[in-house]
Amino acid sequence: MHVFGGIGLLLFLTGSVALIWLAALKIIFGAAIGGRPLLVLGGELCVIGLQLMLTGLVAEMISAPRAAEVPYSPVIVLPDAEAGEPLATEVEPSVVVLSEEDLARVQPLRRRRANRERG
Repeated sequence: MHVFGGIGLLLFLTGSVALIWLAALKIIFGAAIGGRPLLVLGGELCVIGLQLMLTGLVAEMISAPRAAEVPYSPVIVLPDAEAGEPLATEVEPSVVVLSEEDLARVQPLRRRRANRERG
């Protein structure tokens, strides 16, 4: 939506301004606007802008569930075997370094959490 929506909104607003200008000419001055190329251009810009915005919306709707499956979290939660409750360890937000053993413990937990959130 961010890319297509921005471009689509720009085109739609440009076409709308052109059509409002032509409507003002017709209403205020009574000018004939049917043969002007600006009428066709304004209409096309509005339609293309609307199509781009809707394409961005559909793309966002398709990608949103996939992005929610595995949420990024800078906090790794490991179970504490002695206390029976998870420990939260704050790590650098962009880099998480785990040993092979810790990675094997964390991956099933994240999958279970993602499955619980989905179902």
